[in-house]
Amino acid sequence: AKAIIARIDWGLSAQESVALGLLYWGKDGPVIEAGSTLEAMKAPLEAMGHRVMAAPAALKANAAVRDGGNWTGAVDPRAPGVALSE
Repeated sequence: AKAIIARIDWGLSAQESVALGLLYWGKDGPVIEAGSTLEAMKAPLEAMGHRVMAAPAALKANAAVRDGGNWTGAVDPRAPGVALSE
């Protein structure tokens, strides 16, 4: 859902969309992707009383976008692989 929102609502490219850091609600509260720019949110969330954990990304995403009659691939930079285009 994050990548779709980033692509459609925020106008990011497919590559930018799948590369965004992850923030999700885990068993004990918010989980922020370790090493991402989202780690800057840790202290403010803790100041609000949340117990925040930083952890490696729990999932990976890839995408294919059809723009102007051509397909463009995007690969999650956290996983091995390459994106191809038509």
